Amino acid sequence: MYQPENSSAAKLQLRLSDTDRADAFSRLTFAYGEGRLDLAEYDRRCDAVTEATTHGDLIPLFRDLPGKNTSVEPAVQSKNMQLYTREEIEQSRTSGQRTRLGIFSLGSVGTVALTAVAGQAGFPGIGALIFTLIPILFILLYVMKVGPDSWYTPSPRQLERERLRELQSERRMEEERRKALRAAKRDEITGSAMDLAQKTLDRYRMTRMSDE
Repeated sequence: MYQPENSSAAKLQLRLSDTDRADAFSRLTFAYGEGRLDLAEYDRRCDAVTEATTHGDLIPLFRDLPGKNTSVEPAVQSKNMQLYTREEIEQSRTSGQRTRLGIFSLGSVGTVALTAVAGQAGFPGIGALIFTLIPILFILLYVMKVGPDSWYTPSPRQLERERLRELQSERRMEEERRKALRAAKRDEITGSAMDLAQKTLDRYRMTRMSDE
């Protein structure tokens, strides 16, 4: 839990990951759904989560909320997830490129040789047909990306761009969820106000009828 007495100073100073923030958003939304937070307080705490840097920054946001709070330990995305360094990713990508290039080169050389043999044997039509294997092989390897996934490992830059897109998508989803909650709260307030006005009007009418 976010309790300083149960956590070492070192753990409280750990920087938050995107998964930690997503978990905090989820728990705040759950608390709002239970009615423990009003809309203004929910928004304030969500903004605080966005601005938070370390686990210690989150302690005040969950101190007054009962139940099982987010752990000070960094959130784990997946027990089976394998983490690779930038160098390992680059090496895997280079190895896949070399494998594809080697297959394409060997296939091209073999195709040219077979085309030449077919031409010398008096079958130029067959030779031309065989020669079309080169663009077919290129399409299979570089467009359709046929083969094991290890041949097509993305570059670290591509992975960073993909991660950035995921983060932007998650933030947009969180913003939409908060907008929906605000709209629902406004509708609830509007409905309550209309009910109150109707009841007041009914009482006024009843009072006038009794006076008459």
